[in-house]
Amino acid sequence: MSNFFNLDNPFFQTMSKVFDLILVSVLWVFCCFPVITIGPATAALYYVVAKVVRRERGYVHKEFFRAFKENFITGTVYTIVLVVMAFLFYMNFSFVHMNHTKTNAFLFYMYWMMLFVIGCITVYVFPLLSRFHVKPLQLVKMSLFMALKHLPRTLIMLVFVLITGFTMFIMPPLTMILPGVCALLCSFQLEKVMKLYLPKPEEGIPKEELEWYYTF
Repeated sequence: MSNFFNLDNPFFQTMSKVFDLILVSVLWVFCCFPVITIGPATAALYYVVAKVVRRERGYVHKEFFRAFKENFITGTVYTIVLVVMAFLFYMNFSFVHMNHTKTNAFLFYMYWMMLFVIGCITVYVFPLLSRFHVKPLQLVKMSLFMALKHLPRTLIMLVFVLITGFTMFIMPPLTMILPGVCALLCSFQLEKVMKLYLPKPEEGIPKEELEWYYTF
């Protein structure tokens, strides 16, 4: 019975992670309200899930706002670009759908292909933004390269994101935890990919002294 009240037992460890997922999801929702800040909020969400929830380094609110601040400008620019592209795609889709010609049918499939590519880039770009410090255009190239080279993992993450988005749309209360859960599920795919592109640590450094992301 005394083991049940031990904070290190599996039950309390699991509940602690659930609470962290709820907290980081609430912070993500709060920081997404201006819409154009979805990018830096998503980068911070992934950073916290990977570092705090999975590797138990730091505190949710401190790491979230630190990552949000560090990636604010670049993440906001990416968000604006994606929102503009989404609007243009919507207008083009509407036009093509209303005018049934052979040319428009071809354009319809082309737009779907382009939308798929943008979706693949989006799945990678914000997690990469939270981990790598590179120029904006290079980050997009990295995202596209990784997305296509590791296509099976990319498809799995796209499914996670689509299911999460649809579920939050039909069941809004679950928004209080699903963003964190989605980021957690994606991290099991993303960390295996990103680890392949991290610079190798110097030899002889003890494992406990390595940066936290080398421990995946």
